[in-house]
Amino acid sequence: MHGPCLGQSLGRGRDYPLAFADLPGLQNFLSGLAASAPARAAAVARVRGAQAGLLLHGISLQVPLELAEQRGPGLTGAPLDAQAADAIRREAANPLIAFALALTAVTGLAIEEVLDKKRAEPLSHSCEVYASGGGALDPPAHYTIPPAARPILAAAVFFQRQTCQPTSDLIAGVTVEQVHRAAQLAGIELPGPDKGAPPVWHTLARAWYVADPLHHGDVPGSGTHVAVL
Repeated sequence: MHGPCLGQSLGRGRDYPLAFADLPGLQNFLSGLAASAPARAAAVARVRGAQAGLLLHGISLQVPLELAEQRGPGLTGAPLDAQAADAIRREAANPLIAFALALTAVTGLAIEEVLDKKRAEPLSHSCEVYASGGGALDPPAHYTIPPAARPILAAAVFFQRQTCQPTSDLIAGVTVEQVHRAAQLAGIELPGPDKGAPPVWHTLARAWYVADPLHHGDVPGSGTHVAVL
């Protein structure tokens, strides 16, 4: 499989460094990469691998120091694999509660922090969610829902559209108690509140074009991860 090189999109011989401006795209890329990891160490390894791989394309990816000590996707949420997603769908009282529970795993935030905000809005028919306002979700953040949880997102969108007063916020009206109950039944460990903590790690990430790509032509296997940026 061959894919386009992000660094080549600028052409060669440009003045460097040049800031990568698509921060929502960067956040989606990083959250999707980390949130589906089976453990914290695996999430960190994936991010480090992305940093090394992006250098091949002339891009320097900077994330917070001591990444393993940060909070956010892949680091403080429960692993959201197929088994966990099945348990959430089975035990949650309705699709909106199921999505709120899944969102705690994706964001790595306590449900109190997830609900203490303005909205959690799906941005497309695929897998992106925009969350804004309140606590560690301020500044606004973009998240990619892992494949195993995308049916939960789809069900929440469908369920909400059938209600009398649908809104853009998929978790409007969901309570902390409802999510805690669903998590207990599903066996999902919820992150604890951490007031005063810094924003989630992927909102602090930045990238720069720093050099011409170190290769010529398309790169075998470059695929989705580079194209997402």
